[in-house]
Amino acid sequence: MPRVAAIFSALLLMFMCSQASAAEQNFHDQPEFTQQELQQFLKDFPAFREWAVNSKDTSSPVVTDAGEPSFVWSPQAEAYLRENTGWAPERFFYVMTHVFAGRTVLRHGSQVTGDNRPPDMPVVSDAELDLIRTLMPN
Repeated sequence: MPRVAAIFSALLLMFMCSQASAAEQNFHDQPEFTQQELQQFLKDFPAFREWAVNSKDTSSPVVTDAGEPSFVWSPQAEAYLRENTGWAPERFFYVMTHVFAGRTVLRHGSQVTGDNRPPDMPVVSDAELDLIRTLMPN
């Protein structure tokens, strides 16, 4: 189980630094992402990832004091997203974390669901998993 938790965290953090510097946001209460949002995310993410790595951005997943997964982002990441993609940061990071979590669930199944879900990993809906399966088959 610790290895699987590390895999999920590594998927998120391989593109971003692990230090959080912005105020914590409760964004997992948002509506499920749509096919259109996933398609737009897949177009916008590579440039964002490149920017995040090059700028050593500090946005990252976190666990709240209540033990719930959340995400914090830097003011620089917010500015990049608004100016270069038109995404609201809370929506972009919601889609990002749910896509990475969904890919992890599809690869590792019950090793990362239920009581085995890493604390920084959001719960992904069946509808989101179906979109991930359809638009990201590999």
